[in-house]
Amino acid sequence: MPKIVGKPIEYFYDTSRLVGYFCEGETTFGKRPGIVLVHDAFGVGDYMKWRADALAELGYAVLVADIGGEGAQPRKRARSGR
Repeated sequence: MPKIVGKPIEYFYDTSRLVGYFCEGETTFGKRPGIVLVHDAFGVGDYMKWRADALAELGYAVLVADIGGEGAQPRKRARSGR
């Protein structure tokens, strides 16, 4: 099983700073399929990173896209509308 390397990745849309998460196998070289995951109401958190790492173990390069902007996601269930 390859060692998975994950890191935050910063990008911008208009004036919003977005911080996603990118991971891939450390020893995987060359072309490989990629997956873009879109987070739930709780943002780019531990669960989404865990899912991305699991997909990277299967040989994918994975980006968890931040679609709300840094700090924009509710952290508690009551605020998320669920």
